[in-house]
Amino acid sequence: MYSGICEGLEISLPDGEPRFAIKDTGRWPEASKDSATDCSASGKKPDLGIYPCYPQALKEIAIDLSEWPEKTCKSLGPRLDYVASPSWAWVDMPVEITHNLKTAPFSQKEKKDWLPNNDEARKSRGQLADYARQILAHQHRQFLFMILFIRDHARLMRWDRVGAIVSKPFNYVKSPDTLGRFVYQYANMTAAERGFDPTATLATAEEIETLRSYVESVTNISDYVKSCLNDVLRLHVHGWPIYKIELILGESELKECDTTERKNTRGGTKRRVGGPKTAEETKEDSRQYLLVGYALDYSRSLTGRGTKCFAAYDMTTHQAVLLKDTWRPVSANIRTEGEVYERIHSKGVRYIATVLHCGDVGGTQPQQTLTQEWIREDHPSILCQNHYRLVFAEIGRPLQTYEHSLQMTEVIYCALLAHQDAWTKAEVLHCDISDGNVLIYEAVDQDGNVTTSTGLLNDWDLAKYKEDMTEPHTQNSRSGTWQFMSALLLKFPKKPHEVSDDLESFVHLINWLSFQYHEQTMKDPGVLNEELRSIYDQFVTNAEGYDIGGLRKLDKNKAGESPVDLSIDSSHRTLLKSLAKLVAEHYAAIKPKASDSDTQMGSDSKVPRAHRCITITAKTSAPSQDVHPPVLVRQPVLNAHDAIIAQFENALAQDSWYPDKTHNLLMNTAVPYEPLFSSELWRIWTAAERRLYDTALLAESQLPPPQVSVRESAVVGHRSLWSSRNQLSIAVRTSFCWWSFFKISPN
Repeated sequence: MYSGICEGLEISLPDGEPRFAIKDTGRWPEASKDSATDCSASGKKPDLGIYPCYPQALKEIAIDLSEWPEKTCKSLGPRLDYVASPSWAWVDMPVEITHNLKTAPFSQKEKKDWLPNNDEARKSRGQLADYARQILAHQHRQFLFMILFIRDHARLMRWDRVGAIVSKPFNYVKSPDTLGRFVYQYANMTAAERGFDPTATLATAEEIETLRSYVESVTNISDYVKSCLNDVLRLHVHGWPIYKIELILGESELKECDTTERKNTRGGTKRRVGGPKTAEETKEDSRQYLLVGYALDYSRSLTGRGTKCFAAYDMTTHQAVLLKDTWRPVSANIRTEGEVYERIHSKGVRYIATVLHCGDVGGTQPQQTLTQEWIREDHPSILCQNHYRLVFAEIGRPLQTYEHSLQMTEVIYCALLAHQDAWTKAEVLHCDISDGNVLIYEAVDQDGNVTTSTGLLNDWDLAKYKEDMTEPHTQNSRSGTWQFMSALLLKFPKKPHEVSDDLESFVHLINWLSFQYHEQTMKDPGVLNEELRSIYDQFVTNAEGYDIGGLRKLDKNKAGESPVDLSIDSSHRTLLKSLAKLVAEHYAAIKPKASDSDTQMGSDSKVPRAHRCITITAKTSAPSQDVHPPVLVRQPVLNAHDAIIAQFENALAQDSWYPDKTHNLLMNTAVPYEPLFSSELWRIWTAAERRLYDTALLAESQLPPPQVSVRESAVVGHRSLWSSRNQLSIAVRTSFCWWSFFKISPN
């Protein structure tokens, strides 16, 4: 069957110089063997794929058949002509084939019960979503098409960051012209019409050599930044081709801002951010180009913001910068991240990144999702999403790469100061404190020597302005990353997000890292694993569809118990205990509203003071240590920053800091710890959207003629079983008007 379908698809391609090749990829190892490129949840690959006839693509997916046993080659018969290694970086359109109607993702019915409600069908739908997720992660895409064969019927699908649009089934055996016309017209489309981002083009050999020369000669960047750029070059032939990204500076959100100059912390040169451009700048710098390759971080979610971050080489300024590529929800009530950065920068907020460019890709005609237009109107929280980019001057290291507890504490302390400045000076609340949103930033001199190492609080895309916090929610869900959300937000999902919730998240952040990277009195990694899961991952879904959790976290908070009992008596241990008491004091002074309840859903060597980034002297007194303030009515201490900052400063002023970081204690267990995420949160997931979870909205469309009416829809929440530990869930939001993507068919 595979070879027959391959032949049929191949015949449908236009005559002349081949632009595409049909490949059989389902049974063969992936083209890229580098572990850094692996973002597969299921380990499965599309049965077939339509690939571009680019030399690099064909070279990467080619299989050396001379190494195969002769018996194997003969057994494949005509299928042997099409075998190739799958590549998420190069597949233009995936094709999936299923024979078993019981396990098919969709039934053959056109009206009722077209969406089978069984585990195997859900697993198959999750598998299709995983294909789309990986393609969107590895490629610069607006959307993608997919063909699904179920026996003698086929469906066409279009995926974007809101979900998928799916056609009604058609019999391709009785009506082969329908499928043939689609494939023919697809092959005649431009790259943009096939879903590719036209502002991202494959870098030429000369441009790649320019990047290589820069990496080999540059001295004023940190070792980490240089290693990132070396990875771009190394992985260029291992699943992450190098692309040239075009930025149209006139479309930047910063163009209307006041002219300001900000110091570049890497050297001391000035960079102008915002303000009107001079005629010379408009003429010479209307276009700017970045070279990017391997993504430092990328979303494991199909739907949502789909954030990807790249270490980039700016071909205009000849400097290393950070590119953040995301899809923002479009609403008058949701601020863009660039707007938030401009506000906090203008108020002098410390320890945040410097924005060089931000704005929608396409400017006044932005790249947008389409799926939401085919979802019923009774789901207003499903918003259109615009392709959005930001460029930052700083490239920070992941927080989990800290060297010892002192550095971890200093970096989180810097993020706390940034959070305090943003709230007190700019009246902006971050709303997503997590391990992915606090970075280590190393400033270097001209020779690459680290001069200062501090923390950055980044990813302000979920931030809220104080004046907006009384407005009703645009999206019916909480903001944040599950492991670090406050116990009250987890227990009361309709609770407004407050300053205290973010400050509690800082406490969970330092506890969560300490749990994994520091020796404790409990030595059994299996027990530690289960303890971490029960405190930070536990949840149940209530009748209203909300995920409720944090019960053990709440118990710990009320009892004033640190979840981590370190084996070394150190300043680190003292800080964890004092933070636990601070949180307990806060919870003792608050009373949840009744309406909230009704809505329940060892080393001896120390870290030398000379190695510290921040010098702090101990305070003679600090609020909220071991005794309660002598007042009749206590105010919750986490309603303001002073108490928690004082705890950090007192700890940092001490000398009992050790080189105490160890390997991840939980990765060598029978089931290594990976964060578990709730289904509800995936709808609006944060800058840490690295988990595969969603809720499904499915609606099937009519076939031609083009007057379409969406006849049925269903809201389906499910847990996919294609994860090895049943931890992940994915779903499809579907409807489809597939003929609207055709050109005029050939005579």
